[in-house]
Amino acid sequence: MNMRKLVVEDNPSFEQEVYEFGENHPKLMITAGIHGDEVAGISIAYDMIEFLNNTKLKNGSIKIMPKCNPVATRVFNRTSFYDEVDMNRIFPGNETDGPTHKAAKNVWDEACDMDIIIDLHCANQYSIPYILSIYDKFPEVLSVINHLPLENLVQSSGLRGQFFVESNYQRNQNAFIIELPSGSSKGAIKTHLANNCFDALKNLLIALDFIDGKTVDNPPTYYGEILDIKSPVSGLFKPTKSSGDVVNKGDIIGKIGNTVIKADNDSKIHTIMPDSYVYKGDLIYSYIIKKEIQALDLGGKNDKTN
Repeated sequence: MNMRKLVVEDNPSFEQEVYEFGENHPKLMITAGIHGDEVAGISIAYDMIEFLNNTKLKNGSIKIMPKCNPVATRVFNRTSFYDEVDMNRIFPGNETDGPTHKAAKNVWDEACDMDIIIDLHCANQYSIPYILSIYDKFPEVLSVINHLPLENLVQSSGLRGQFFVESNYQRNQNAFIIELPSGSSKGAIKTHLANNCFDALKNLLIALDFIDGKTVDNPPTYYGEILDIKSPVSGLFKPTKSSGDVVNKGDIIGKIGNTVIKADNDSKIHTIMPDSYVYKGDLIYSYIIKKEIQALDLGGKNDKTN
């Protein structure tokens, strides 16, 4: 293993850790902590560093940056208190616009020759875990994602400035996000979901011949973009469904006083608020709709319609 520290020269300065294993292609990079309050990904990244430090690579190389935004991570904030800039909206970054832009440029430069980029994030604590990808415009990424035994692949809107989005568009790299539900408080994680993600990443490394082992062939189901439902009235929202539930059009999702909230479509609930007071226009739940597309032919594996 090789470990380096990138110094962001500012006032004050700070460092980003880079861990490297192996050499040559294929090259895979794992990043975490682009948002400093999304700590499950940081935990998984350090677990992977420990695992790789005790595992021989057969082929290729792996690079891990576990805390891309270390100042924000130190205080469990989404952004750094130096400038309050959202790092995942400014890639590829630059040297002139302040510390977060400089830190983003470091991440971008470290990823310049990567074949695969996996960016670990956390979503709303009430969401399901999911993979986020622009697989409609960059279907080649499915040749990687289909080796991850995680349940849900969600279509991204492709908002520009995100690390994985710019890696797709500017460098044609196989880049995507894994989103896990956050913990219930700062610094908290949902350990069983983090463990599931870590096991899925190990499965990917085996399937892509980075390391030895046996794989599980259980690719995710494909879904479209996340669709939000806002409250039509103010009052106490009392859900009757949970995140991950599959519902049919017309099923009751919950009630706000005498107002019944029904499902707009046959779908899966992506996020749903717990019993809580809401105002008109507040988010009460989100859903995703299964997408019927033909998966890539991966040499006889996963060539099915999801």
